[in-house]
Amino acid sequence: MRRLLRTAALALAFLLLLSLCYAHEAVKRDKRPNIVFILVDDQDLLLDSYKHMTTLQSELIQKGALFRKHYGHVSQCCPARATLWTGRHAHNTNITSVIAGVPGGAWQQMQKNGLHDKLLQVWLKNAGYKTYYSGKIFNGFGIKSYCDPVCVEGWSKADILVDPRTYLYYNSSYAHYDGNEWNINTRVPGYSTDQIADYVSGYVEEAAQADTPFFAVAAPVAPHIAAGATYPGNRTKLPYPVPKKEYENLYQDLELPKSPNFNPANRSGVNAVWELERLGDGNIWYLEEFYRRRQRALKSVDDMVGTIIQKLDDAGVLDNTYIIYTSDNGYHLGNHRLQGGKLQCFEEDVNIPFFIRGPDVGINQTWDLVTGHIDMAPTILQLAGIEQDPAWQLDGTAISFPIRDQFDYIRNLELRGDSSHLEFWGPFRQEGMFNKVNVDNNRNLNIYKALRLQGDGYNLMYSVWCTNEAHELYDMSWDAYQMTNLHPSAPAENGSMNAFERGMDTLLGRPTERVLHRLDALVLVQKTCVAEVCREPWKQLHPEIKTLKDALHEGYDDLFARSYREAKVGWKQCYNGLNRYNSSTLYDLDNEQPIWINETVRAMVKRSAGVVEGPRVGVVVLAWLGLFLAGSLV
Repeated sequence: MRRLLRTAALALAFLLLLSLCYAHEAVKRDKRPNIVFILVDDQDLLLDSYKHMTTLQSELIQKGALFRKHYGHVSQCCPARATLWTGRHAHNTNITSVIAGVPGGAWQQMQKNGLHDKLLQVWLKNAGYKTYYSGKIFNGFGIKSYCDPVCVEGWSKADILVDPRTYLYYNSSYAHYDGNEWNINTRVPGYSTDQIADYVSGYVEEAAQADTPFFAVAAPVAPHIAAGATYPGNRTKLPYPVPKKEYENLYQDLELPKSPNFNPANRSGVNAVWELERLGDGNIWYLEEFYRRRQRALKSVDDMVGTIIQKLDDAGVLDNTYIIYTSDNGYHLGNHRLQGGKLQCFEEDVNIPFFIRGPDVGINQTWDLVTGHIDMAPTILQLAGIEQDPAWQLDGTAISFPIRDQFDYIRNLELRGDSSHLEFWGPFRQEGMFNKVNVDNNRNLNIYKALRLQGDGYNLMYSVWCTNEAHELYDMSWDAYQMTNLHPSAPAENGSMNAFERGMDTLLGRPTERVLHRLDALVLVQKTCVAEVCREPWKQLHPEIKTLKDALHEGYDDLFARSYREAKVGWKQCYNGLNRYNSSTLYDLDNEQPIWINETVRAMVKRSAGVVEGPRVGVVVLAWLGLFLAGSLV
């Protein structure tokens, strides 16, 4: 009996040991996918810069997918990055500026609003991912401010560029986090893009050896213009990106693409853009050189892409890794007579690179699915198998992979809808030596809400400006370069008639005014939307409407005509204390409300609007819909 008990005990011990081994192996074999996120600064999509990046072409685009209709919701660095990492629109983060110390400004506003720990990497790390970051993170992330009063949370390790040396390209400064504490290195010798490639390669090796899923961000400053002290490769004081010294003489014959909206003979746009004169020959020469230097700076980014992919391959994790490549915003050079820059709601600025490679993505695919930065956090969480917490209030919709054929594309289209919301607060700024616009001039304010819509039989861009109550409406199925403003209030040259007055007064088979009623209603929803309201904006207007095509049915004419009369989109004021040091205004719930003709309805909506302290979140409960929907549809 004693022998039998001893045998049973040994067997039980063996089974316990075996179960522990299997448990250990289960932890060790965490095969959730890795995600590498490459975030460049100011790279265009429509000026073809990515087409000259050979490694990006061969290793990422040809082995993955290109999304041609991906949009940055605020075409400026810090607001765009806040949206990327929080999954929330700028009107919900209150990050509306790149300038530290002003309302809505930069990393300091994120600290003030308590967003330092409400970020994608926090949710990934809490779910068991190793999280890493190297490069530029937020404007205003400085030597003194990076942890004052609070540090950015959620990184397992980080090597982050800090102001005032973020944009030097050579000998930049970093804040380093080793998993326990932060410390500052005020000058790291070398070219920053190469340094970032080395840091991220180290992260990949560390995580691969631990057999742990990881999220790693590589965020070079290229091809942003340089700022700060002198450095190798910049023999002039002109504001250019700075290439690596070995690449100074590349692309000598490369020409800036000149689309039909490049320095056009006819005026275009509204407000300050409409007032621009044509560019002179010297200005065009400068923009050509600007373009070549941007491309030289991107050559090192292309090298970095190759370095990271090779490291993933060497570590044996490439096949289980999603690689995402995008930019914070787009860029224009000479389009619509503009200098270098972003900030506008033209396609050059808001339609930006988005390439992805990885499991279930498909090979050498190109899609026109409307996506945006607001969708990146939900998409990454879904790829990682992490369920969203409703408290995060994510405004975007995850891209559902795989997307390999038309069936998958249609499935995503039905899930995601047809529109992308754009917004901006700030002055009219340009970049480069020919920038001579006085930003103190109120005519030069850049404050707008805009929509980009694309679906079955339509391709539209619509914007509502605070300044001068200007509007833009483009049918981009035939006017891809946004040169013919179809809005009834569009400006015209020399007292002539605008396009609407010349008889172009129908759109998509309906009177233009009827279409505008729908577009204004959609702007009304999206301008202050939160979470599920942002994800299903048409549904807020009528439960049977999913797209603009649905909304154009004549049975909805009375509904949208009444909503237009009662709740036109507008602002109470365009700006608060504009000056050269205050490039933006804090998002203000009351200021962003519709201009209500019916004061009773306006009061109802104001009373039901929620304001959350910290990041001031404006939630417009569209009470007027309840008054209209009862008899709206036949």
